[in-house]
Amino acid sequence: MARFTEDQAKASKIIKIQKVTVNDTFSSWKAMISGSDGQMVSIRLGNTDADANIATLKSEIIAELTGSHDYTVPKTPAVVTTTRPHAANDGDTLGW
Repeated sequence: MARFTEDQAKASKIIKIQKVTVNDTFSSWKAMISGSDGQMVSIRLGNTDADANIATLKSEIIAELTGSHDYTVPKTPAVVTTTRPHAANDGDTLGW
């Protein structure tokens, strides 16, 4: 079952997007989203490149919010994790 319809996902807002690196190697993007229903959603985007632009990240977030993601295999804990914020467009809605 999908978390949101496409229209609901596009009405959701970006709170923060961070690039996650492990041992100085890009791992994924992490997005904090304020859902159109008022709930906070944390999403890990593992299928995007390190140099992904904001349009690509928004598309991936919409895909996550509108798809069925009921089970995630637990990840092995990282030895060292750092994050760098992707501050451009914080607060934007996901729709263009």
